[in-house]
Parts: sequence; structure tokens; C-alpha cells
Amino acid sequence: MTSNSLALPLVSIIIRTKNEESWIGHCLDAIQKQTYSNFEIVLVDNCSTDKTVLKASEYDVKVVNIDVFLPGKAINYGIKASQGSILVILSGHCIPKDSNWLINLISPLSDSKIAGVYGRQEPLSSTSDTDKRDLLITFGLDKKLQQKDPFFHNANSALRRETWEKFPFDEEVTNIEDRVWGTKVIEEGLHIAYEPAASVYHYHGIHQDRNAIRAKNVVSVMAKLHGNFENLSSVVQENVRTMAIVPVTDQVIKSKDFCLLRHTIEYLKSCQTIDDIFIATECPEVAGIASKLEVNVMMLSSSKAEPPSPPYQRLGQSLSSIEKDFGIYDYIAILSPNNPFRENDMIDSMLMKAVDHNADSVIASKMEKSLAWGIELENNRNQGDYFDRTPLTGSGVIVKAPLLRAGLHSMSGTIFYDVSDAMASVEIHNNEELEKLLPLLFNK
Repeated sequence: MTSNSLALPLVSIIIRTKNEESWIGHCLDAIQKQTYSNFEIVLVDNCSTDKTVLKASEYDVKVVNIDVFLPGKAINYGIKASQGSILVILSGHCIPKDSNWLINLISPLSDSKIAGVYGRQEPLSSTSDTDKRDLLITFGLDKKLQQKDPFFHNANSALRRETWEKFPFDEEVTNIEDRVWGTKVIEEGLHIAYEPAASVYHYHGIHQDRNAIRAKNVVSVMAKLHGNFENLSSVVQENVRTMAIVPVTDQVIKSKDFCLLRHTIEYLKSCQTIDDIFIATECPEVAGIASKLEVNVMMLSSSKAEPPSPPYQRLGQSLSSIEKDFGIYDYIAILSPNNPFRENDMIDSMLMKAVDHNADSVIASKMEKSLAWGIELENNRNQGDYFDRTPLTGSGVIVKAPLLRAGLHSMSGTIFYDVSDAMASVEIHNNEELEKLLPLLFNK
């Protein structure tokens, strides 16, 4: 600090660190070379186990410690320990690019409508390609004045103390405390400025090489700020064409006036998401029953000279032929008449799940809870419960049409639909079993 600097507002630079020994010296050295000289530095250290604090002590730095790290809490803690009327927040592994970084970063704050400023972040040669891409896309070369967009980034930012007193950083969120703060000030009619001339080198980027856990936490906070994300099924529902296929053997299971095939067809006709129903069979008798019930028939070829193709391959071959007359389908629902105990909205719900998750297939399943009685020799303790999943493919499978056409050779994107009804796993194989279970079907 020089005598001329006393006429300038004091800037408090808040730096958060956690084991930044490799970077903190470079960061502080670049700060010392700034043309704007009236500043103080407050280092908020989160229990570093390396030489971060020791290296920082070689500079004129005030060090405060925080045991439990939450990003907004750490910033607020550092600001409370500072004196400046202008506050700058900088990550401990960011290096100001040139000597005009600080003056360029704080200059837009002369406009009282601007609540905060954030500067550019540039990658280094060692930065991963994904982080290089994200940094270069996010931080461009044109200045911006954000009146609706709450994006703000505390790796390289500035605000006035009086603004912070009105809008301190949220001390409970685990991530993107800067975006939370930006949302608050934008809602109050203030603006956020982006100043590309205030640039720093930031080696790991803003998404930290696509760290999945971090991304999940960030999205969780963003959903609270901006509302839950729209389900694809609600956006494209009217444009999704779905065919139901009911494969039937040469046995039509019935008792008195009740027919399992008719029961399944009536169920499918009640579904909101099924456009066309096909009965897939080799049997002319079954085809005749399907025609009387006013549904389409998919005749499967049967040749005694050659071994039959796998079931799904045969369905796929027939699907390609049918689509020449009926048009292209997006999803296929496959279900067996032998599994009549379906929840009323199960197929509709499975299709919506398939669309929302862009899943290759959705398989109905039942969670089986069992008790694992494992005895540990030392403390004789029950090792606890475990869960297993039983696929209920007869109850229902939703599959993308292209995969069925290809014979389901690749289904890496398979997810499950949990069925809560215990009866869903019941299969009826003959007329006698149907006779016994008819009372349960009529009560359903």
C-alpha cells in the first residue's frame, strides 16, 4: 500500500483455500503486482493439511480458519473479518492474468444498479479438454449486463459491502452460493455485470472435469431456484406413437365366460398411451378371437423345416413389416395375458418413465425384501436387511421400437418400474388355475 492509494476505496480480497499449496503463492504474487494498490487480503482456510497457510504467511495476509466448509458461510466469515467497502472474492487456485485485473473487476461497481461483477476465467494448457471447452464457452470476450440472468461466479467476483449487508451469501447451500445470491439481487431489480477484461487463470474450470457428485448437488440447488425440470413426456406426449403387442401361444385360457386374452385387450383399450393393439400368434384360432375383439393380428411365421427364431427377433421382424402399413412407432409395450393382475395405470406409467428417462426399455419388477442372517463372530450382530429385484416381464415391458426391430441385441439403457401389488407376479398357466383365481380377478 502506497500513500497515493489512501485516496482509493479499500478493497478486501477474500480468498478461500483448502490445500492450495501449489497455487496460493502464484495467486498472491499476482495480486501484489496490481496497479490498484489499496487492498487487504483475508484468507479463509478450511483446515489445510499442506503448507497453504505457511506460504500465505509470506505475504501481508490475514488468515482466518473455518472448520466446517460451506461456500457461502466461508465467504461471509471472511467478509466479517475484513474492512473494505469493496469486496472481491477469489478462489485460492485462480491467478489474475495481468496487473489491471483488480481495477477492471471493480470499475463497473461505480454504477449503483450493478449488484456484483464477475470476471473472465481462462484455462491453462494442463486443464482437461472438457473444462477448457466449458470455460471458453461460458466466459466470452464481450461485456454483459445481466438484468434477468442470475448467473454469477465467485471464483472471480466483486461487490460492494453495502450490497452484501443487504444480501449476504446463503450459508446453508452446498454449492452455487453465487447463483443463489445472483437470483436474490436480480429479483430485487439489480443487475449483474460480466467484465472479460478482469481475467484469471482457473485450471480446473467451473464444472471440475464433469464431477458427477458435484453436478448432482449443483442441479439440486438449481432446481430449487428455477423450479423442477419439465418431464419430456409432458412435452412430446401427443407425438409418441405406441403399439402394444400381446404374444399368445396356441392355448386360450378361459373359464366360463371369462377369457384372459379378452381381459388383457380390455385393459389395453383403457390405457391412455396405447395407439394400436396387436395380438402376435401362430394360431389361427387365436387370430380369429382377436379379430372378433376388434384388434389387429400379427401372424408369426412358423416353419418346421427351420428352428424358430428367438421370440423378440420374430416380433421385430413382424414389426418392420407392419410399420409399412401402419407407420413408424416410437415405443412398443409387450405384455402377456397370463399376468392379469396389473395395476390400472401401470403401462401408462411405464411408458411415461421410458420417455422421461430416454430409456431403451422399462421392465416391470417387484422388490423382494429378505432378511440376511449373517452372524459376526466378534459381536454376534445381525447383518441386516437386503433387497433383490424380480423382473416381471409378463406383466409388462416397454421397449424402443428401433431396438425391437434389431432383435434387442443391445439394451444397455434398461431401467425398472417398481410394482407394489404383490399379486403382479402371479401367472396363470391353464384353465384350472384361472378358475381358482377368478374371484380375485373380479374383485380387482
